[in-house]
Amino acid sequence: MAILRSLFRGLKNPPPAAAPVPATAAAAPPQPVLAAGTPPPAEPLPAAEAPARPESPAPDAGAAFDPYQAAGAAEARGDLAGAEAILRKHCAAYPDDSSAAALLGGLLYRCERLDEAASVMGEALGRFPAAVPLLLNYGRVAQSQMRIATAIACYRRALAVEPGFAMARYLLGLQLLLVGEYPEGFLLMRARNELGAPPPPDWPRNIPLWQGESLAGQRLLIWLDWGGLGDE
Repeated sequence: MAILRSLFRGLKNPPPAAAPVPATAAAAPPQPVLAAGTPPPAEPLPAAEAPARPESPAPDAGAAFDPYQAAGAAEARGDLAGAEAILRKHCAAYPDDSSAAALLGGLLYRCERLDEAASVMGEALGRFPAAVPLLLNYGRVAQSQMRIATAIACYRRALAVEPGFAMARYLLGLQLLLVGEYPEGFLLMRARNELGAPPPPDWPRNIPLWQGESLAGQRLLIWLDWGGLGDE
């Protein structure tokens, strides 16, 4: 869970991007995928205003008060209401800071206030449709609400902005598996190898991963990836 929280707290440091976007999180694998269900019809993502308003610069890192650090510290000590108040005040003062809206949405998500999180980030996405942190967090909220088609659309839009974003590829792969798009889903799930998380504790150790090389004269061990009793 500590790794999951860092996804939403660390959105100030983006991975390399094809186009300027707000900062993104140092990514780590999400919680286990939700139980499969029949996905609802695709929902349109919030439409962008024409023209979209440009984003204002992020708050000065040398300022006496850093709302990002202050909100993170408040949440770390269990003051969720205080963290929310800091982020809401900052969002009101800097409405063009899309990263703050993504952080506020992430906080509401962790508080299981999914409708509020979707409302905050949906409004911001209407003005900043290419903001990758917003797309990632909005997609996480949508998948938690079993709005799988909307989550897929969010992750695809994020990848249109940052094609190499491993976390977006991984999350998209999980959702595609839910709707039966197995070939693309399994290919995208390879992105988890780029996220730096250790393998599950029951995996074989000291055996290199097969990278597609010839197996002539060798043996290939096939090991259960995810699952539990009855999943085999």
